[in-house]
Amino acid sequence: MRLAAFIASSLCETRIIAAGLGGRFAREYPSAPQRAAVLVPDFAAAQSGLRLLTMIQKLVNIGVITVTSLIAILLSLIVLGISVPPLIWLLSFIDTAPEQNDCAIGSVDRQQFERLLREAKRHDWTVWPGLSNGILEPSDRGIKQPWPHLRRRQGEKLLDQIKELVPDGSGDAQLAATHAVMRSIGAEYGRAWTSREVRAKITFEYYLPQARFAPWCMLCLLWPTTSVQIVFRRDAVSGVPLLDRVDVQHSNLKDGVERMRNVADSCPEFLSVSSDH
Repeated sequence: MRLAAFIASSLCETRIIAAGLGGRFAREYPSAPQRAAVLVPDFAAAQSGLRLLTMIQKLVNIGVITVTSLIAILLSLIVLGISVPPLIWLLSFIDTAPEQNDCAIGSVDRQQFERLLREAKRHDWTVWPGLSNGILEPSDRGIKQPWPHLRRRQGEKLLDQIKELVPDGSGDAQLAATHAVMRSIGAEYGRAWTSREVRAKITFEYYLPQARFAPWCMLCLLWPTTSVQIVFRRDAVSGVPLLDRVDVQHSNLKDGVERMRNVADSCPEFLSVSSDH
């Protein structure tokens, strides 16, 4: 009973502190919409946590659960939170599509692609920490999509790695280098499509376990997939497709990423201008 009273007292103090912080933020930063956009979701999450603690307190008070069982549940959750995410991270290194390493892409034959793949695997960086923002989450905004600067940095890192393999390559060479870099980090090729609005744009989508970006990411158990979209654009004069940009899309509550496949082959190839997917 003393522990229950202590929890109740702590809850009251936490509510007072939270309310004080909210009022202080409103007084000190009345014209800071960007800061408010960052802090408001965190404050809402804190309020949700307080409601959960209040509910637990009521369950203890009416005897539905005992303090001992509550402690046991909390300890079990802590153990799971510490041990499960790293295990998922280690399992994410298993290659689920080894057949995608045996490719001939356009004018690039299998031997040339094998050489590109070997060179791509020699890079001195990894998805974590090379592309990630931390160990608890892949985004710098919690369950929301990362701020543009982080997504831009991730895309530019992959784009630079592709261009490093074939500095002055043709469209086929750039596509082969793209596939080599994606396979070197364990990404699986899934689908390709042309834009309905911009026929000159061709997008290749690869999938990567989101846990690769953050070894202790609990949210990655709910939203397990990250997509990497590589965009090519056809030259207006020659019609030759050339590498344009790389977009990294993390899965979250608002924007889910599903593994999709609309190609029969395990290796990417350029779609005709008239192709629609």
